[in-house]
Formats: sequence, C-alpha cells, structure tokens
Amino acid sequence: MVPPPPAMQPPPPIEEPAAKRQRVDGVILMPENEFAEAYPAPIRLHVQVANEPENPNGWSLHGQVLTLEVDIRASVRELKQFVFEHTKMPIAKQQVKAPIVGFLKDSLSFAHYNMYTDLVLELSARQRGGRR
Repeated sequence: MVPPPPAMQPPPPIEEPAAKRQRVDGVILMPENEFAEAYPAPIRLHVQVANEPENPNGWSLHGQVLTLEVDIRASVRELKQFVFEHTKMPIAKQQVKAPIVGFLKDSLSFAHYNMYTDLVLELSARQRGGRR
C-alpha cells in the first residue's frame, strides 16, 4: 500500500520590506517626515565659503562664514539662493557638503538629511569633468 502524499503546507507569509532609509557611512537617517515632525523648529546653518579671492568670475569667496535660519522642510536650493545673494556665485556652480552625508542635492530638504541647528556646511565651486 502506498502512503498518502504529505499535506501541502501554505507558503510562508511574505513580509513587506521595511521603509527605505538612507544609509550614510553606517549611519541610518530617520525618514524625512518623521524627522520633520520630531524637530519642527527652524534650524540655524553656517556655510563655510571656500577661500578663493582670486577667482576669475568675480565671486566673493573669501573664506567667510554665512549664517542663516531656515525651515527644516526647506530645500537645499533655498540655501543656495541665500549663498548666491551674498557671494554672487550662481546656484548651478555651488557644491554644498555636509558632514556624514556628503554633497547635498538641490531638490531635497534639510529634514531628508536630518540636519540640526548650528551645523557647518562647506561651500565649494562645482568642477566639470575629471582631471586628465
């Protein structure tokens, strides 16, 4: 006599993947909305401008520190507009770097990057292409 086939087991439930969070150098950032809700107050940022007084474009890059207060949900582009008003460096030529997260994208908010008050950002001129 042939034994009956084993009972079919239902497949294990498929778990939804966790919400994606940006990982930067081993640090996991909070999702943008959660961060903005947890820290809704405006933040004060300091931008360390590159020291290039002899630049051929006439931009005011003398190593000065620009300070501004912005909403946590403001975009990096708003910061670049502020920098333009003080240095005359065009937004498209600006490269802003933050500790831990690196270079910032214009369209993303400070909440996306989990920025906090009194953070010092570095401003440099964007370079096209690589060196040959």
